[in-house]
Amino acid sequence: MNLQDYTKAVDTYADSVYRVAYSYTYTKVDAEDVLQNVFLKLFQTRQSFNSEEHLKQWLIRVAVNECHNLHRSFWKRNIIHIEEIEKSAQGFFADNEIDLHNALLQLPSEYRVIIHMYYYEGYKTKEISKILKVKEATVRTRLARGRDRLRELLKEEWAYETE
Repeated sequence: MNLQDYTKAVDTYADSVYRVAYSYTYTKVDAEDVLQNVFLKLFQTRQSFNSEEHLKQWLIRVAVNECHNLHRSFWKRNIIHIEEIEKSAQGFFADNEIDLHNALLQLPSEYRVIIHMYYYEGYKTKEISKILKVKEATVRTRLARGRDRLRELLKEEWAYETE
């Protein structure tokens, strides 16, 4: 991959990779680390990509793997972040999205990432299953369960606000 193609990939996909990483890590700092590692791997890879979609899927898959590696690392298992999620989310999300964002952050990552990929990235369940290397039925089940949990969380939030 030449420098011009690399720069174009960073400009085009950095936001998507960051959002996937953020949905796994909950923190701006960790998501930025994952983003940096993903694009470092892209720069170092000798793999050729068939299309822009193939490149995007590869980047998301690498981001998911980097998030898993981060969660398994000694550092992550043995420290507590002081950074507050809401403070980092305020600059990243519009005010009207804060309730939804907070509810999404309460979901387990297995639901949160699939919801993100389906609604924000526009992937179909079949494509998500390929990227995450899980069965398509598993993706559909997690999507349905995630929606149900999200609905419950939002009902609780809205009921609390109206009291």
